[in-house]
Amino acid sequence: MATQEVQRLWKLSRVDTGLLEIRKRAASLDVGAKIQAEITALEKEDAETGAAARALHAEQRDIELRQKTIEDKIAKFNKDLYSGKTTGVREVENVEKEISALKRQRDRDDERLLELFDLVPPRPGPSQANRNQARRRQNKANRAQNKGRPRERSPPKGVRAPHCRPPRTRQNDHLRPPRPLRHDPPKSRRHRHGRGQRRFLRWLRNKPARASVAGNEGGQARHMRIMPSTVVFHGRRHLKRIFQVGALTTACALSACAKFPPPGTANGNFTQVTFSLTLSRQVNINYTYIVAITASPLVNAPGQSAPVPVFDPSKNPNGFVAGSPTHYIIFNAANENIQPFQLFRFALQTEVPNPQDPTNTVNLAVSAPSTRGVITNFQPVNAGTNSDPGTSNTLQFTLFTNLLGDTDAQAQLLKTLQVQFLTMNTTQATSSRVIDFLGQRTQPNFQVVDLRTSNQYGSAQPGGIQPTGNCPDPDVAITSWAITVTPAG
Repeated sequence: MATQEVQRLWKLSRVDTGLLEIRKRAASLDVGAKIQAEITALEKEDAETGAAARALHAEQRDIELRQKTIEDKIAKFNKDLYSGKTTGVREVENVEKEISALKRQRDRDDERLLELFDLVPPRPGPSQANRNQARRRQNKANRAQNKGRPRERSPPKGVRAPHCRPPRTRQNDHLRPPRPLRHDPPKSRRHRHGRGQRRFLRWLRNKPARASVAGNEGGQARHMRIMPSTVVFHGRRHLKRIFQVGALTTACALSACAKFPPPGTANGNFTQVTFSLTLSRQVNINYTYIVAITASPLVNAPGQSAPVPVFDPSKNPNGFVAGSPTHYIIFNAANENIQPFQLFRFALQTEVPNPQDPTNTVNLAVSAPSTRGVITNFQPVNAGTNSDPGTSNTLQFTLFTNLLGDTDAQAQLLKTLQVQFLTMNTTQATSSRVIDFLGQRTQPNFQVVDLRTSNQYGSAQPGGIQPTGNCPDPDVAITSWAITVTPAG
């Protein structure tokens, strides 16, 4: 009896020992916790660095697409130049400036692409070790798939396999002599196909006939190059391009000697006024630069009509100038190499009434580009941004007074200009808005310009109006300004 109890206890101890061993094995098994930890770490790393890498890749694709667009534009402009489609001197000059601007943009994009190549190197391809490892895994999978299948062994030497057909023989084939081996040289590419060979032989046969038709009987000039009867018109399909290149060269030579602005733009019978504005650092593409003007036929124009800077754009219909200005010139960075300065005219109260401000002689909410002409005399501008600085900090252009009158007769009556320089980072009502102008913050001022006599005005002149001098943004801060008046004649 005691022996049976001991045997039961011994069996029970064996079962407990087996269970304990199984539990230890189960605890040591990896049920995916390690892989899950790796996945979590990789997701965290992707969240930190993957977003920046994707942004750089997107910027690289955008720059490459923009470069493709620039190349297409340059090709189109060159085609217009050399095809004779663009013939005017002014048009040729504008197209050349546009091509130069596109090339500068392309150079800037190239520099940025080089920076991106350093920041985002190309992804390396699979190494040789990785390829070998993948090949070994594939071979192992194939062996596992073919496991258990009988291997196909080749039959012994001299024994024909049952599934092979006997060789086909002819009657009395053993009496035929063996065929000689052919050792033809390899054919050239031209004669490799029968059609090309026949075409070449046909051309070779007709070549003496063509020479005899040209006036050489007997085939004496078979190997001579026959010149056309009229040498001047030989290759006349190229004459059009020759004449176009000649016309373009003549146009460029003429443009180097003189400039021919469009009608109504520059007129020597009217006074010309040159405006110059210098900033502390650079001309910023994203900022606004304006010269506001009140043109008057009066010698002593009232001060209420002078342009006034706007401190709160939410209370002004245009966001940059108040008072009663008649015109304003704004710098257009998108067209900085062809027509960077655009002249606008405010609508009169009699033309477009403004019920919000009926006492003002002009409607500050309505303005349109001047129909009298464009500003063609200016100093080229190379604007920039905070991340891509430019090389220009001066805006300078010349305005003829015939552009300030609706007719030449009205322009002849103008005697004074009231001028205000306005620079700002935005025309919207925001807390970060920065503005600079002539005068003091608490008391803005303006410059009166007499159009009847030759004179110079500016911050460097004795008694000249100084800018505010405490602007926090160097791309907005005005350091100096100048106005030069040159009467007609």
